[in-house]
Amino acid sequence: MNDKIKFGLVWNILDKLINQLLYFLILIYIGKIIGPYSFGLIGVASVFITLSESLINYGFSQALIQKNKINNIDSSTIFYTSLASSLVIYISFFILSERIALFYNMPELSKIICILLTIIIVNSISVVPKAILLIDFRYHLITVSNCIATIVSSAVAIYLLNSGYSYWSFVYFNVIRATLNVLFIFYFAKWLPSLIFSFLSLKEFARFSIFLSLSGILSSLVNNAYVLLIGKYFNPFNVGLFTQANNISSMLSGVLTSIIQGVAFPTLSKSKQNSASFERDFITLFKANLLLTLPVLVGFCLISNEFIYIFLGSDWKSLAPILNLFALAKIFSSLSIVNINAMNAVGRSDIFFISDLLKLPIIFLGIIISIQFSLYYVSLSFLITSVISYIITVFFSKKVINTTFFRQIKMMAPFVFSTLLMYIIVSSVQLENIYFSIISKISSGFLIYTLSLISFYKLDKIYNNGKNQF
Repeated sequence: MNDKIKFGLVWNILDKLINQLLYFLILIYIGKIIGPYSFGLIGVASVFITLSESLINYGFSQALIQKNKINNIDSSTIFYTSLASSLVIYISFFILSERIALFYNMPELSKIICILLTIIIVNSISVVPKAILLIDFRYHLITVSNCIATIVSSAVAIYLLNSGYSYWSFVYFNVIRATLNVLFIFYFAKWLPSLIFSFLSLKEFARFSIFLSLSGILSSLVNNAYVLLIGKYFNPFNVGLFTQANNISSMLSGVLTSIIQGVAFPTLSKSKQNSASFERDFITLFKANLLLTLPVLVGFCLISNEFIYIFLGSDWKSLAPILNLFALAKIFSSLSIVNINAMNAVGRSDIFFISDLLKLPIIFLGIIISIQFSLYYVSLSFLITSVISYIITVFFSKKVINTTFFRQIKMMAPFVFSTLLMYIIVSSVQLENIYFSIISKISSGFLIYTLSLISFYKLDKIYNNGKNQF
């Protein structure tokens, strides 16, 4: 693992451990106080932010990083384009907010959307300075910015929640967090837009970003189609359960995946000219992803009941089976992301777009079938479609990297074996005291997984040495 990847991993780990942990804690705390019903309102509104930001931030930001070397004309052009796009999207949702609330039969949704979606304008302003920091591998400044913004906004959210603001505390938390983050990102990047705009520069970026933006929207639709439709056909309580399961599992996988992803795209973009170096970096990142995601997400299934009882309370007791299915699904989502980064790094966002286009009908078919039954079966279909989506992604990614589906399965073997051994042994641990139970499961699971993985690699090394002698 080269120094750039190591440096990026260290600062991304710090960022996710501090920033995402704080975000996760505030999410759990708010969820415990307001309950599943109000949490369902926030869940539906948040989907529209994700869809909007995928159009603005994802395409432009990745296009800047992919180019690697940008001038002031490029950066200023993208800044104004990003800002203008966000304003158009916000105004559109502002006009449609009452109709959206009527469609979901959630009157409160209209005002939530109008306030919460100001985030897309705020975040669009930070696209360029954040890309500059990522290109220069100044991850530590992004970490500092995220942490300060999250700490301050968390304090405000707790105050508002205790003052009776209910779900509005979460809305304002997100708005304040985004605003502070933008201010610090600009300060650290030492960049301001110039009064210049180049259609030639925009055209150059559009070749890459148009497919990436469309892919971002498709990806968001794929990931959020369930909430969009569940919000219509299930009551807010069930939407709250589904949203919380998605949030908790996404936080766990997101912390782990974004540690890798934050370094993956810039690193692969820099090594794309050398096929051997590119493949080596991909394998390193793929294995690092497996090393982290498999034991954590499978291990979480072992402690989900204790976790819900301790941190969320009895109102959320029906969450456990849904949460377990989501945790397993996120394993395959995280593996897909590494492959997607490889496609985007070499400028093949068109392949990414086509792969997501194929996933969408499969997702909707899964929803249409499962929605006839219960929330559990909807969650089960989420797991099944996540596995299918991963297989589709690998099929397309082999066009840019020399790693087939079976080769990736082979790379998974030691991690899967160690994780299964951990699950079988730890699942037999049953203690009456819930606190001792969760501590013993985590500690024993970590020990078993680590020893098993070390033993596997030692045996593999002995086997290879013996084979070479003959």
